[in-house]
This record gives sequence, C-alpha cells and structure tokens, in this order.
Amino acid sequence: MRGFRGSRTVKTKEGYQVRVPRKSVAMFGACVAVAAGVVAGATASIARHAASVQVCVLLPDTKSSVRWVQFDAPDFAAAFKKAGVTASINNALNDPTKQKAQAQACLAAGAKVVIETALDNGSAAAIEKLFTSAGGYAIDYDRQVLGGSAPTTSPSTARRSARRRPTASSQG
Repeated sequence: MRGFRGSRTVKTKEGYQVRVPRKSVAMFGACVAVAAGVVAGATASIARHAASVQVCVLLPDTKSSVRWVQFDAPDFAAAFKKAGVTASINNALNDPTKQKAQAQACLAAGAKVVIETALDNGSAAAIEKLFTSAGGYAIDYDRQVLGGSAPTTSPSTARRSARRRPTASSQG
C-alpha cells in the first residue's frame, strides 16, 4: 500500500496496513509540551506532595479505530516518559460513564491536566468542568466538545496551522 505524501504506512499486529500522518507526531509534542508546562506551573505554587498522576489521557474506545490502542496510547506514553511527566492513559471502551469514572480516579490521584477524546458532549463537558473546578486544565483531543471550555488539538488542526501563512498585518 502506498502512503500519501506526509504519511507513513505501518503494519498492525492483525496484518492490516494503516497510514499514519507524520503531523500527528507534532500534535503529540504539542499536547505533551502544554501538559508539561501546565503541570510545572500548577505544582510550582503549591507545597510538595506525592501525586501519582500528573496528566490523565482519556481515549474513547478500541473498536472505532486501531489508532487509539496501537498509535495514540503508546505515543502519549513515550512522549510523557521523555518529558518526565507521570500520566494515566485510559480507554473508556465506548462507555461515557466509565470515562467519567476514569477522570474522577485521575483527579483523586492528583492529575492536574486531562487530555480527553469525547464520547459525547454532555459527559465530556462534565469532565472538563470536573478538572477546571478543581483548579486543573482540560484539553480536547481530536474531537471538540460543544459547550466545553477546553482548547482542541487534532491532526487536522496541526495540518491547518502548518499551512497558515502570515498576513501583512500579523508581520507588524
């Protein structure tokens, strides 16, 4: 299978070939950088205590796409390890109630940042409020939460940002 320009073809454990955009690496880097910065800022002003988790990643399921299990979860884990950030990477198995419980468990473990792929807008917005009301931060990953307050990052956002050219007024 030939890949598109800007992508690579990877063979999965099941023998399928999947195209993975190279820009997704930049997206992971951006998520990790934001999460690491927020964690550093959030922990700098409070007394030191042992938080077992700094960042909570909430992925949606294992059925809709192989990327959640075979690409996103391992890439997040490697990026957080490299940045020296402790993270809990969870998969809700397409159950919004389970995803909210995972978020509550992360918050109880000391997480200050949630990176969330929404299953539905209602439960996702509730998870965002859960973190922000506790003084934490929320980042929408791959899917924007309508009615939510978190910034969104996705592979398509990274591609649009890379294509955007500065205008005469922005060059000052």
